[in-house]
Amino acid sequence: MATMDLLKATINGKIGNVYGARQRAQTYLKAVPFSHTPHSQSQTKSVRAFEKLNRLSAGIAKGFWQFMGLSDRKMLKHNAVAALLKPAIENKTFLISNLGKVIKKDGTTEILNFVVDRENNSILLEAQTTEQFDKKNGSAWVCLIIDDTGYCYKCFSPEETYFNEAFRLQILPNRGYFAITFRSDKRNNRQFLHGLSYSNIQYVTNGVLHIDWFPTKDFFTIQGNALVITDETTQINNGKLVLTVREV
Repeated sequence: MATMDLLKATINGKIGNVYGARQRAQTYLKAVPFSHTPHSQSQTKSVRAFEKLNRLSAGIAKGFWQFMGLSDRKMLKHNAVAALLKPAIENKTFLISNLGKVIKKDGTTEILNFVVDRENNSILLEAQTTEQFDKKNGSAWVCLIIDDTGYCYKCFSPEETYFNEAFRLQILPNRGYFAITFRSDKRNNRQFLHGLSYSNIQYVTNGVLHIDWFPTKDFFTIQGNALVITDETTQINNGKLVLTVREV
């Protein structure tokens, strides 16, 4: 962001494609250098991972901020959530399973049913928390519906311990959809996040196998245009490839 001194007719900082700079008591307006070097595959992968994290964080900040136990005094709310959930990015890949590094699994929330109806553009979510809660005393649980880009379609805190509802959404082709639930309870005057649960990931949509969604990638390699599977548990059953995907 640039600042302008109207009395001295000077500009300090960047405005659009130009920026102001002082040299030898003089102020100059210069063009921002433009790099024609394309992003490497590694850089692009890292950018996409942080995009997913930021989209998810924006949804949580909008629908569950008061129970996250974070402060927005030094940064925006969604940035504070993203900083907390940053461990979900590993090897420049955003993994839902890695949210467990921050929000521990303990069985206090559970996704009972999650159905993506692509023909009727609807998603059914049935979930529950196994413990009572009192929002007035800082205790609540949250349900989220996101896609594989991290975009958050729904983020809400149910009023009861059991939730069951179908949502009308525009289901996009070749897009994966997931549900996430967890709890927040006040302990020793701090919000304690726990009870992470997430739906089984649909690795195949419309006949497409999405290997980028696998939580671990140590059982296959890409050689040219070929997928080479090295896991000994992989089988061919009645003409079908059977993969066992392991969580990290």
